[in-house]
Amino acid sequence: MLKEHRASAQQAYHYLKSFEKSYNELHEIETKKITYTDSKKVIVTACISGCGAAIRLKRIIEERFQIPDNIEIVTMDISSISALKERIAKLSSTREVICIIGMDVGLEISFPFISIDEFVLGNGIQRLSNILSNYNINQRSSNKYTNTEGELEDIFFSREYLSNYLFYLDGEKLAPYLRTCIENIEKSRGRVRTGKRIMLCIHICAMVEKLLFESGNGNKNKNRHIKTPQDIVNALEPLATAYHINIPPEEIEMIEQILSLAI
Repeated sequence: MLKEHRASAQQAYHYLKSFEKSYNELHEIETKKITYTDSKKVIVTACISGCGAAIRLKRIIEERFQIPDNIEIVTMDISSISALKERIAKLSSTREVICIIGMDVGLEISFPFISIDEFVLGNGIQRLSNILSNYNINQRSSNKYTNTEGELEDIFFSREYLSNYLFYLDGEKLAPYLRTCIENIEKSRGRVRTGKRIMLCIHICAMVEKLLFESGNGNKNKNRHIKTPQDIVNALEPLATAYHINIPPEEIEMIEQILSLAI
């Protein structure tokens, strides 16, 4: 199931486990990096997945662009819209934010914003390239762009794109289960807009890896009291069975939140 990688499963477990730290602690760590005398400009990758999706966005940017030392990519992976807005506001008060790439959650910001679906499917990369060209930063390679929804769907589920959001699993093997989950959700909730679909898929990618490496390591879920929508539980069952993971209630709650976002 796992593709070849340089890190051991134990190393991967410890890496992914870091995302379970309290968000207040993460906030303090990031805040210490920000000083009023710091001249660095920042690109923000922001998600409300809480599973490390922002780290994946950062990796994609670093692979496609030659980012100079005076520009930092700041990741914000917080499972709360209000906390995300607060963090972005604090950061923008001390540094020059070049742009934000992330989930469209009504941030009401004054600097350039590229939504995840636009970024993933090509046009957002071109927009980011145009923005970064003002700082003499160019793309490492050119990309083809497309506009029809059918083509966008195929591109997202292709190995080239889906594997960008996985550190250890094979995107080609995960794709069929991911498609099944979306289809099952749409049976009870209706057609999911392309943008929401991508947000959801990226969260599930990060979630599966996190839960996979937690299994068998004594992880005890502390939020079993959360009432979960049965249709989402049923929709995720094929994926949970295929990867031998137990999907905790807080992840179901996050999926519910993503589905309810007005975008």
